[in-house]
Amino acid sequence: MKLTNLSIGARLYGLIGFMSVLLIVIGALGLNSARLANSGLERVYKDRVVHLHDLKVIADMYAVNIVDTSHKVRSSTMSWADGRTIIDEAKKAIADQWKTYLSTNLVAEERGHIEEIKPLMKAADAALERLSSIMRAEDADALATFAASELYPAIDPVSAKFSGLVDDQLKVAKEEYDNSNGLYRISHTISLVAIILGVVIAGAAGLLITRSITGPLAEGVEVANRLAAGDLTVEVEAAGKDETAQLMAAMGHMVTSLRHLIAEAITISHGIASASDQLHATSEQIATGSEEVACQVGAVATASEEMSSTSRDIAQNCTLVAESSRETSVTASNGSAVVQETNNGMVVIADRVKQTAGTVDALGRRSEQIGEIIGTIEDIADQTNLLALNAAIEAARAGDQGRGFAVVADEVRALAERTTKATKEISGMIKAIQNETKTAVQAMEEGVGEVEKGSVTSHKSGQALAEILDRINDVTMQINQIATAAEEQTATTGEITSNIQQISDVVQQTARGAEEVSAAAAQLSQQAHQLENVVGNFRIA
Repeated sequence: MKLTNLSIGARLYGLIGFMSVLLIVIGALGLNSARLANSGLERVYKDRVVHLHDLKVIADMYAVNIVDTSHKVRSSTMSWADGRTIIDEAKKAIADQWKTYLSTNLVAEERGHIEEIKPLMKAADAALERLSSIMRAEDADALATFAASELYPAIDPVSAKFSGLVDDQLKVAKEEYDNSNGLYRISHTISLVAIILGVVIAGAAGLLITRSITGPLAEGVEVANRLAAGDLTVEVEAAGKDETAQLMAAMGHMVTSLRHLIAEAITISHGIASASDQLHATSEQIATGSEEVACQVGAVATASEEMSSTSRDIAQNCTLVAESSRETSVTASNGSAVVQETNNGMVVIADRVKQTAGTVDALGRRSEQIGEIIGTIEDIADQTNLLALNAAIEAARAGDQGRGFAVVADEVRALAERTTKATKEISGMIKAIQNETKTAVQAMEEGVGEVEKGSVTSHKSGQALAEILDRINDVTMQINQIATAAEEQTATTGEITSNIQQISDVVQQTARGAEEVSAAAAQLSQQAHQLENVVGNFRIA
């Protein structure tokens, strides 16, 4: 099983658990060694040191309390009573200590010495009984004889055997020490080996666990450094199921997301740069077109003013013609008195009618010129409407920055529609004027013919004058209509001039808006190229 399949916590807990078990094992070995040492010391103390004490007490009772007391009583340095007491206490102590010694754990050598000591102690006990009898009898001679001949032969063999028992105790104690020392060496060796193995195993496990943690972390740090440097081509591999593997997997997902994000940013920045360049070029075209339209609108305004002036002239001429017609009517009414004056008046009328015909014909030609100007105005209105439509489309492409421009485009389109409508109305009026002018011209031509006929046939002057009077009345009415139409045309032309001036203002505003849009588009293009440079620092392939 790979360590990377375990979590970092599990690995650390495992290492801590192993160290704890190792510490417990080493501690248990130490405690067992201490227990064995304590057990050996306990055996040495209870089975040997205590035995040595018991044997020493027995030996002292024989050598000091009995032998020394016997000599002191014999030499009269101690009373008989004290001697008896000491000897009796010694006998009792010997019996008690010997009984206690025999109840302990004895080795084979001790039991052999004990079997040898038992008959000697019986003999010594018998000698001590005779000593006690002598002490009770307070017989100094018997005491001297006993001390000289029986005391030492009875006590010395026992003391010698007790010396052998003491040697046995020392020997067994030495063996216990050697055994304890051997166990100590074994326990020391085992503990030392366990400590060394534990340190080696713990070090190896710690090194392995540390590498299993620091290795992936080092890879993660390298990946993070490459990402910080803008290198998104790095491949992140996540091996295992631990926290570092999860971290590497998360970094892998992050790198993939960053790749898609930067790729989309690059595509979007290219699109923004291209669109901003196109918007900049379109704005410049709109500005240029607006300037051209402004120039054309100025020309149209000038033509409209000229047309208005011409219409005023036509109205004045029509007024003069009407006045002349009224005078002619008066003259015709009074012409029956003098035919010659009528003929002369006819000549004058013929001249005036010819002049009027020329004037009306000129009015017709001016009307045709006005029609051509109206056609030009219609073309300008159509171009303005098309320009407003294109401006609205570019404003829609520009988004929020083109809202103001879209409003201006709508106003331009509305004014263009009003201009077209007014132009159509003026065109209709001008056509009516042209028709009436043609009729007037024809009537004047007929009047001229009638005047010429009247000059030849004077007797028909009355009829001719009547017909002329009727014709003049018709002409007067038509001229009045022409004057009225000319005045209306003058008013309409003034309104057209005002509308054209408004169109000029709107076009100028459009031009300024186009320049602002162009500047904004240039700034947007610069920012888009800066964005391209920024995202270009990232490598995704």
